Amino acid sequence: MARGRPKGAPKTGGRKKGTPNKATREIREASQALLEDPAYIAALKTRLREGTAGAVEPLLYHYAYGKPKETIEHNVPMAPVIIDLLQPGEGLKPRDDD
Repeated sequence: MARGRPKGAPKTGGRKKGTPNKATREIREASQALLEDPAYIAALKTRLREGTAGAVEPLLYHYAYGKPKETIEHNVPMAPVIIDLLQPGEGLKPRDDD
């Protein structure tokens, strides 16, 4: 037996589009507060000098300020690509480039 909303019925309930997630906001605020705390900054500097800083710091920065966007530039000239679409049953034919 099928459960849930009948097919074609309007969707109801849930968070409205564009409403921020409360948990995400709380994690961002807590991460920012920790990263801006002078005692944490001093301890982090010490751990960085000693080489004992873990992988949690980059994760905290991503939570607090967002992950930076990666962009890749492509400046290599490319030859044009020609695609011939075949009908079912047609084989490959030599092309006359005049």
